[in-house]
Amino acid sequence: MQTYQFRWNNSIVSFQRPLIMGVLNATPDSFFANSRSTDHQVLVQRALAMQAAGADVLDLGGISTRPGAEEISVDAEWERLKGPLDALAKAGLSIPLSLDTYRRPVAEKALPYGIAIINDVYGGTYDPELPELAAEHSLVYVLTHSQGTAQTMQVNPYYSDVVSEVMQFFSAKRQALYDLGLHDLWLDPGFGFGKTMQHNYDLLRALPYFRALFPEPILVGVSRKRMIQEATGMGADGCLPGTLAAQTLAMEWGAGIVRVHEVAEAVQCRSVCFAGLPTQH
Repeated sequence: MQTYQFRWNNSIVSFQRPLIMGVLNATPDSFFANSRSTDHQVLVQRALAMQAAGADVLDLGGISTRPGAEEISVDAEWERLKGPLDALAKAGLSIPLSLDTYRRPVAEKALPYGIAIINDVYGGTYDPELPELAAEHSLVYVLTHSQGTAQTMQVNPYYSDVVSEVMQFFSAKRQALYDLGLHDLWLDPGFGFGKTMQHNYDLLRALPYFRALFPEPILVGVSRKRMIQEATGMGADGCLPGTLAAQTLAMEWGAGIVRVHEVAEAVQCRSVCFAGLPTQH
């Protein structure tokens, strides 16, 4: 089993089994209603429940990046985040916190609240200074592949070979990011970000090749997305079984981090996938 490491809270975290990243949306419009709330106390309760259920990381976002979502101002995004960040800091969260943003000014404001990870869905293409901030403050940076913006990404996405093109994107970006001074990099193929259903499943089945080619852990976020809805014929509210099937396959095929809405269920899937094998450090 491959061992990965990242820096957090002045220590090194090592892991072999996939990390479970719980989703917290401080938004009114993220695509899955049960993941979102504009009440920061509700978000804190969810965060603590996810931690108790076995989450290894939590991912907090203040702007929806679902296909078709409207962009909001930096000030509006920060207004959604500052209450939850403050409440989470006071609640004594004992696992790393990821910030789901693609804008440096927002991430800068969040630094005093102890964020450990920047989850950039646009891979530095929207704000090239965001990965620089991660390097300056020794944060984990999640490099995501996407095509277009939230407003355009699902308008006839096209690739000649989606797997090769995403691999080429990672290969081209990795060294440049390390040259900035980044120490900890996670790679996200960007399921649903400018991909058709076929593209998404081609990438899912290619995870063993990503794991073999890149030394960094691969982050997989498929929970309740349209690729699951289309395969199951169910909406976001009804496709949990399909989501768990995809997450289990991702774990088996090489995911290092799995971003989920339902932590306890994902933890059970991981327990079965890795039963009898060494646990993470």
